[in-house]
Amino acid sequence: MFFSKVFGAPCTHTLPCLADQFVYRDGLSREDNFVQWRAANAAERFAWGDEPYTDEQAREAFNQALESGCLQHKSVGDQERKKTN
Repeated sequence: MFFSKVFGAPCTHTLPCLADQFVYRDGLSREDNFVQWRAANAAERFAWGDEPYTDEQAREAFNQALESGCLQHKSVGDQERKKTN
């Protein structure tokens, strides 16, 4: 779903699965996206029996994923087009 200790996936620390994937929303601030990502990541880590990231670890993982292009982006225009279809 978001980040895990699994290596060998397309982006390091990611785990492909069938659950919903976090999508970075361009209409939200970086901090708001981080808060949403962190909540989802903590839930995923709990489901896998892993300890949640510390704040420092979470920010580092989020920034690394964002800068490497591992997070999907959704613009406000994408959301508007979806509403009209």
